[in-house]
Amino acid sequence: MKVYFLTIILISASYSAFAKDIVNVVVQEYLEQQIPVNIFNRNNAAWEFGVYSINVVKNGVPGFISTDKSINAKLPIRVDLNAKIDKSIGYMKFKVACKSRFYTNGKLELTPIAAKGYKEANATINVPVPEVDMDCDGLKVPITATLTNLIKDNKMKWEHDIKTAYKNIWIK
Repeated sequence: MKVYFLTIILISASYSAFAKDIVNVVVQEYLEQQIPVNIFNRNNAAWEFGVYSINVVKNGVPGFISTDKSINAKLPIRVDLNAKIDKSIGYMKFKVACKSRFYTNGKLELTPIAAKGYKEANATINVPVPEVDMDCDGLKVPITATLTNLIKDNKMKWEHDIKTAYKNIWIK
């Protein structure tokens, strides 16, 4: 009888571990198919030095894992930034072309709310910005603070959009 119960427990545990792994694999594949290559872009936007264009693209396969409380995803991204800096020397004014490229991992934590039947969730986005400079014809211009502010300015909207998309899954 002990062997029978032990066998049932081991089989149940292995199915439960397999199910969790297969769910993670399926969701990861779904994310891979659904996340567009171009994630975010802005063209000819004004900033303190002139104008810039930014393009954020998917740069690999998203990672996914769930816990007993949250759904966590990460996405490798590449950020391409081009700008024209207004420069003046004496009475001469000219524009200097600048560019930068860096890589990071965007992270999303989605926490379904039990009190709302798991049909609503809180979303937290984290996009770490490494120390990064823009190359402006040999002149290095630090842009980490500017990029951090760009993320901060858009983060609430991005999180709201994800919460809305999650909630819409449940609408029939």
